[in-house]
Amino acid sequence: MLKIECSNCNEWVHLPFHADITETTCPGCSAVIPVKDVYVSAGPYIILRDVLLKHMYKYRKLLMEAEKDMEDIKRKGENVKGIDVTVNSMNVFVSHLKEMLAGCRNSLRHQVSERIDVQLSINRQTVNGKIVNISISGMCVDAGKVYSSTTLGNELEIRLGDGEHKLTSFAVIGKVVWAGKDNFMGIKFSNVDQKTQELIKDYIAPRKSA
Repeated sequence: MLKIECSNCNEWVHLPFHADITETTCPGCSAVIPVKDVYVSAGPYIILRDVLLKHMYKYRKLLMEAEKDMEDIKRKGENVKGIDVTVNSMNVFVSHLKEMLAGCRNSLRHQVSERIDVQLSINRQTVNGKIVNISISGMCVDAGKVYSSTTLGNELEIRLGDGEHKLTSFAVIGKVVWAGKDNFMGIKFSNVDQKTQELIKDYIAPRKSA
């Protein structure tokens, strides 16, 4: 979670979508405040985003080592007393660290509460994929059948807005920037104007995980 301290009333103000805006309105006192000294928080941890960015490689290494240690403990300690408490505690720490590192993105990615169908048009095919996570600058999708015919740099159209929330359907153009396992691929939105950003925010708000 990204947040700043209001310079007027000293309350915390959450930045739910991105950190690269210049000002925002405090919901507590209604003052328009500059966005500076952004903090990243997860669970009991809070750290200045600039400090986290400066030492990013150290925290990424810490995450890799913590995940490796957790797997080693699981494998070697199946019959050790208290192993479940240890693993659960390490899992909480790893989850918080992942959330902190995710807060270093300019556009905060939101996990959706459940996999949501999304229409993808690429290489003259139109198919349904499923959203894994989404921000105002891009998304990760399970591309299903279209994955095998997709290459990095492919441009595609993503249509959002259909479904139970009855939002007006709108299209966003994007480009495939990475492809991974399980048919997952990363899409960066292209030339998103202010109006489209607001539509994407409205799309994310009722669907993101708590």
